[in-house]
Amino acid sequence: MRKSRVLMFSVIITIVVFSLIIYLGVRTLEHEVLLRHYQSQTLAQTRTTQANTSIMAILQQKATRLNAIADYMQRDNRSLKELLDKDSDIDSIFILRKNHLLYPDPQQLLSQKELAWVQVIMPIVNDPSLLYSHSIKNERDIPQSGWFLNDELQNPQLIYWHIDCSPP
Repeated sequence: MRKSRVLMFSVIITIVVFSLIIYLGVRTLEHEVLLRHYQSQTLAQTRTTQANTSIMAILQQKATRLNAIADYMQRDNRSLKELLDKDSDIDSIFILRKNHLLYPDPQQLLSQKELAWVQVIMPIVNDPSLLYSHSIKNERDIPQSGWFLNDELQNPQLIYWHIDCSPP
């Protein structure tokens, strides 16, 4: 009888020890999964931040270059078409004055690409504040240039705009 109690006690102790080992093993695995999830999430956030920083630096460089071009470019049709042909960073150009599209002139014969471009920018022609309304911090400080993402169509357009303050 005593041997049976000792055996029963040993079995119970063994079961408790194994149960404790199994429980601690499962908890360790759960923590390992959580740790890996946290590490991958942190890595993804870090890479997203790095990509964002790189993209913003590139956009700032392009903006500086495009500002210089806008300040010194001739605004006649020949010069604008030549700029489009020679500069791979510029896909299309439009010139707007008082909600009137000066270039490309919709009254002239336009290529398919120019017609598609006119359709894309028509909301901007009708309401130029679309370009800068997302970046206004107060009503007195309207930005003079910036980036506008037109994502209303299937193919989003990244548009750099610049307000020419020189007289016409």
